[in-house]
Amino acid sequence: MCNESFLLDQARDLPVDQFRTLVRRWAAAADPDADERGFARAQEREFLELSHTLDGYHLGGFRTVEHALVLQTALDAVVGGRAKDDTRTRAHAARRH
Repeated sequence: MCNESFLLDQARDLPVDQFRTLVRRWAAAADPDADERGFARAQEREFLELSHTLDGYHLGGFRTVEHALVLQTALDAVVGGRAKDDTRTRAHAARRH
């Protein structure tokens, strides 16, 4: 029994982010190996490449959520806070460079 009625009740009552967390935890309890299989498949697709172009470099790739968060943390540490007159967002390419 998967307790679908419980999940339906929660879907009606919880905000989306909380429901998403609940479903992930429920799925991990229902099939603990599924999460590991999904992570392994995602890791197999990971790549990060830096390619020289005529006038610079192109950076591209795919990272798992966990690995991307490590990269995000490193970039945020280097970028730091912005100056009072800097209107660019943290995600803005020029600011990150």
